[in-house]
Amino acid sequence: MIHSGTNTAVERMIEATWASYRSFFAGLAAVQEQNMMVARYSTGMFLREAERQREAMQAMIEGSFRAYASFLYAPVSSPSNDGAGAEDGDPDLPIEDYDRLSVVEISGELGELSVGEVEELKEYETKNQNRHAVVERFDRSLV
Repeated sequence: MIHSGTNTAVERMIEATWASYRSFFAGLAAVQEQNMMVARYSTGMFLREAERQREAMQAMIEGSFRAYASFLYAPVSSPSNDGAGAEDGDPDLPIEDYDRLSVVEISGELGELSVGEVEELKEYETKNQNRHAVVERFDRSLV
């Protein structure tokens, strides 16, 4: 027969062991929850940084393309046209020295022109230098 004092001691030891296990598993659950929060935060940061890099790369490619297009469609000097288009310096155009301007320079002037002036320049460009990038910019400004 087991003494009742021994039963009480065993019961206390079992209770203490269970309390220890509960505390251990509660701490383990808290650590797991923190790990999940860190994983979510890290993933969010990674995705935001990836999106920022994608936007920067897109801007760089667009800038490179614009620079390349400006280079391709820039007026070229030669003894026959001295850097001007087919009809050198038409004084009736809404932009001064239009035939000598690059695509970027023309684009910078579009915001100050009326719809009629843009249409006039588009018609002139199509009949003369016919630079695709300039005509496209005119079309976009007319929308």
